[in-house]
Amino acid sequence: MARHLIYVPVVHSEADMGSMASAVTRSLRLRPDQHRTRQEKIARFWERVRASLLAALDERLGGAGSLARVRIYQDGLPTSGELARRIARESAAKGSHNYSLVLELLDRGAALEQTESPDLLREEYSMLRRKSRNARRASELLELRDRFMADRINATLQEGETGVLFIGALHKVGERLASDIEVSMLVV
Repeated sequence: MARHLIYVPVVHSEADMGSMASAVTRSLRLRPDQHRTRQEKIARFWERVRASLLAALDERLGGAGSLARVRIYQDGLPTSGELARRIARESAAKGSHNYSLVLELLDRGAALEQTESPDLLREEYSMLRRKSRNARRASELLELRDRFMADRINATLQEGETGVLFIGALHKVGERLASDIEVSMLVV
């Protein structure tokens, strides 16, 4: 039995951006009606992601209700265990469609894995807060984060398991995965 990873594209809502949300929203310079339309489109996107992912998992697992052989890897998640679950609950409570779906998968038996390096995330966050324009370092950080995520997946995804990687569009984690991991892109 091979290892399998479902690559799930992420569109971040304001709830996913935490304290950076207001700055990002301001930078978009949207009128209130444009902002509302954008939020509605993001909600519809996540409805399609949920339906597609649940169907893909159902097909992959042969209709088994339990997701005990599923591991979740979340863009931006620097921890695991109870702290990761708390982050998921708090983010879902703030309106994160992404984390609401993660909670649904956890409730069905999936495991939530540490995906990111805390140090790399702190450095990237610091650059964003300072509005640093060091494009080379930003590119290096993205590559280092991708390498870290791939290493985490390679080390934790076991034979016969399915991983679900919720990941932003700029990432290239798939290029760094072990050759025995079958990767499929979720079609939304």
